[in-house]
Amino acid sequence: MVTTLAEVLITVMGIEKVIPTWQDFEVFLQLLPRSSTAELMNPYTSIWTGVADGDGPSEFHLVLLDNGRTHVLADEVGRQTLNCIRCSACLNICPVYERTGGHAYGSVYPGPIAPTGTDARGEILARVRGALSDARVRERAPVSRHYERGRRDPRLLDLLAERLTDYGARVERTARSDIGEVAAGVCEQLRLGRLVVAPGVPKEWRPHGVELVDDGAGVDPRQLDKLDGVLSGCAVAIAETGTIVLDGGLRSGRRAITLVPDHHICVVEAEQVEMLVPEAFARVEQAVRDRRAQVTLISGPSATSDIELSRVEGVHGPRTLVVVLAE
Repeated sequence: MVTTLAEVLITVMGIEKVIPTWQDFEVFLQLLPRSSTAELMNPYTSIWTGVADGDGPSEFHLVLLDNGRTHVLADEVGRQTLNCIRCSACLNICPVYERTGGHAYGSVYPGPIAPTGTDARGEILARVRGALSDARVRERAPVSRHYERGRRDPRLLDLLAERLTDYGARVERTARSDIGEVAAGVCEQLRLGRLVVAPGVPKEWRPHGVELVDDGAGVDPRQLDKLDGVLSGCAVAIAETGTIVLDGGLRSGRRAITLVPDHHICVVEAEQVEMLVPEAFARVEQAVRDRRAQVTLISGPSATSDIELSRVEGVHGPRTLVVVLAE
């Protein structure tokens, strides 16, 4: 949220974090939470593509940090350490970490990867080179980027509803003609009196008996904070991970309106549901290329988890996520 509401965003990024293509991001996005917090997807993921008028910071600066990384890259053995994405997978099998904790490594990065970034790196890499000195050099295997694509499965909607419920979201399944009525019922049950509405939300989705505020550039964060919730659509949903994808379009709305209010009512239409992350990314890729869409991935209501798998809810973003699944 702090990166969305600030006027200026300055990001410092190590050069090892640059990946070749948009499709490669699909893989990395799923690697981190599965090892680090035992989740299929992080609750909130914000993808920045620069500056967008009225949505997020008005200035964006990216600082690419070398700090010795090019020297590591030149080391045929040491360059492997740059593959680390801090996913904690090595901690899960490390007997030292299991018995003594991360402080035993004397590094800000606990676990077996830590010594490779500290003063002990040279000694450890020397041992690795010694072990590999007589090893036969193998050719590098080509990396396929034809990632798996799912099939249209009749259980797609059931799986999406199951995953969202597991995350603590509320799912309301209904016919398209009843979306507005269901949204009105949700507002009544949650005692929501004022909603900000994404500009592209159809008239028939809008609940009766509730004060609706159409979003615009004049609705600032302080005004959003005084509203009870937000009503929006989405760009696509991912059944396998229980993820809603917003692309900053007319139905998704600005990122700020789906972060600041305490309740988010999001309408997902059946044909918007895909099985896998690569399929969802393919749907929003054109929007990213054409209008540099600000993409947000939401998996359940606001929550965070630490390395001990302690889940804390209500940290950032809406505390309540209600998904209206229209069939």
